[in-house]
Amino acid sequence: MSSVTEQAAPSLSTSRRLAMLVIGYVPLFQVIISIALFFTPVPLLHRALAFVAWLYLVPPLCSRMAAVAPGTYTANEPPFLGWWWSQQWQTLFNRLPLLEEVLRILPSVYSLWLRLWGSRIGSLVYWGPGVSIVDRGLIDVGDSVVFGAGVRIGAHLFANDELLIARVKVESRAVVGAYSILAPGVVIGEGESTPAALLLPPHSEWRGEQRVKRRSKNAV
Repeated sequence: MSSVTEQAAPSLSTSRRLAMLVIGYVPLFQVIISIALFFTPVPLLHRALAFVAWLYLVPPLCSRMAAVAPGTYTANEPPFLGWWWSQQWQTLFNRLPLLEEVLRILPSVYSLWLRLWGSRIGSLVYWGPGVSIVDRGLIDVGDSVVFGAGVRIGAHLFANDELLIARVKVESRAVVGAYSILAPGVVIGEGESTPAALLLPPHSEWRGEQRVKRRSKNAV
């Protein structure tokens, strides 16, 4: 996340820099409240429930308060700040992957949690160990999809002072090979199976066991 700030900083207004700085304290705020809940003078069960709700329910709901539509934005446009707000509520999970691995132990719970962020997730989706989703509210997954170990999915890309946001779509019964990387706007077709360690660049599509075309920059 620091690279985003470094590249965008020259073109940012003072008020925008200040807003990003303040929002950047969201992860620390999450940690402080989480610790404080352990010392609240209430029964242990109540503290545990409050902790789980704060850790897993509040972040997706707060993130959706500033949901950003797919598109391309400069650093001084309002959607950029909304995206930054959403990313800060996800930072704790990016830094501590074990928090998400715990959810994957229980069938369907992780998929349900991603729906809270704003993603559209089908039924019977298998998430391999170490799957990393950077933009938890910007993926569409069909039914009976399998994600191999270590798959990385990102629905945003920042380059040349522009932020690209595009949903990643994996259609039903697809298998995503282990350690593959899916960039913004990627589409994997129904029933497809990708090789391991596949890198799919932005707005590319995988069908017929190959990358068949580049998709439009404005595709979502």
